[in-house]
Amino acid sequence: MKIETLANFYANDHHRLDGLFAAFQDLKGKDRTNAKVTFRAFRSGIEQHMAWEEAVLFPEYEDRVNNPEDAATEELRTEHSQIQDQLDVIEEKLKNNNFETTRDETRLLKILGDHNRSEETGLYATIDGLLTSQERAEVFIKMKQAAW
Repeated sequence: MKIETLANFYANDHHRLDGLFAAFQDLKGKDRTNAKVTFRAFRSGIEQHMAWEEAVLFPEYEDRVNNPEDAATEELRTEHSQIQDQLDVIEEKLKNNNFETTRDETRLLKILGDHNRSEETGLYATIDGLLTSQERAEVFIKMKQAAW
């Protein structure tokens, strides 16, 4: 049995999350209740995604390159913090029924776009190349155990 690549898994999750965010953007002008629900689903999904990366994927990568303070993962962690900050800003506005979030969404999408490209063209392919099929299967098991 062939194990799915981490690059495929994470890229597919990026696309899933992009779809949720686009749905939120579409709904916020039409159905504010469902827009909030959709934003929360997006937020939950992206927070799980980042948690998997930080708890499982980044340490696997750092172990393989023998550098626990690798600049690539350090930058990605910084971007995760920036993403979290933007999620907080949008969430706070939505809690107050303020749907004037376009500027905040633009900031978030800019960070996410650059971040996802960096991961998809660098980190994911690199770690797939460093792991055997068995090790990749073990990473997926660790991710499943770390799921919310």
